[in-house]
Amino acid sequence: VREIALRKALGARPRQVRAALLAEFGFLGAVAGGAGGVAGGALASLLLSVVFRKIVWAWSWQALVCAVALAAVVAMASGWTSVTPMVRMRPLAILRAE
Repeated sequence: VREIALRKALGARPRQVRAALLAEFGFLGAVAGGAGGVAGGALASLLLSVVFRKIVWAWSWQALVCAVALAAVVAMASGWTSVTPMVRMRPLAILRAE
């Protein structure tokens, strides 16, 4: 919250603050989706190898791309709902409250 207030106090428009934060949320969501996709593929391969008692690779680049895209979109959507009310607040009110 303080970061938003400082940016606004230094002259950034609400649209610029929102865009910067959404880019950050999207990047973090994509990284988390990539990590989750890789971990999920590795776990699926391990489980299938145990069940079928032979080495099975459960790897799909399409699933990884979908995981990255979906995680980025979800992170940006949840970030949008949390950032919008804060961007509307006056920066001095935020800075004085902390």
